[in-house]
Amino acid sequence: MTIAEKAEQLLSLDGQVAVVTGAASGIGRGIARLLAQMGAAVAVLDIDDRGGAEAVSEICKQSGKAVFLHCDVSSAEDCARAARTTIETFGKISILCNNAGVVIRKGGGRIINTGSGWSLKGGPKAAAYCAAKGGVLNLTRSMAIDHGKNNILVNCVCPGDVDTPMLRSECAQLGDEPHNFMKDAADRPLRRIGTPEDVAMAVLFLAGDMSNWITGACLVVDGGGLA
Repeated sequence: MTIAEKAEQLLSLDGQVAVVTGAASGIGRGIARLLAQMGAAVAVLDIDDRGGAEAVSEICKQSGKAVFLHCDVSSAEDCARAARTTIETFGKISILCNNAGVVIRKGGGRIINTGSGWSLKGGPKAAAYCAAKGGVLNLTRSMAIDHGKNNILVNCVCPGDVDTPMLRSECAQLGDEPHNFMKDAADRPLRRIGTPEDVAMAVLFLAGDMSNWITGACLVVDGGGLA
């Protein structure tokens, strides 16, 4: 086997089916796009119908497989319906990326939750957000323990500041000047803000064969912000 063939084998998600929540924009959309590029069929879940349809169109234009499902992850009924529809459409669910909220589903081979740098440390004017993201990290650990016996790997990515509509909304909510806000966000060892693709690459690693003995772990993707 050549190096190229071995690399393709390790990175390929051919035959896998991924569910990505919050996939209409930002990090979720970047994750959905990359997983589809690597061969997975992707169910794009979001409450943003327009953004979700655009994400699916983008994937299909690149010869990927995707379907948009309107889903409010705070609704058990919506989540159950989305899971049923995904299985009816693609035959199974093997990768679950909880990028918006947390949908707990038994039966996936990989579960990847999206935490934050603030899963690991506190931040100003964000007590509720820090508490929620800290909870995502410890939930990841608990789920890894519970589902290990079923060979379900549960891990968490913890991004730093990523250039998304959510980050820009945070700037507006705080009443900060956008240029200075983004400059401050880039004040980290790698001297730039992250991109959705940066986080998607970490998710790809956790979704594929290179992470077969990793569970209950937190992968920080923040340009060295917590260093």
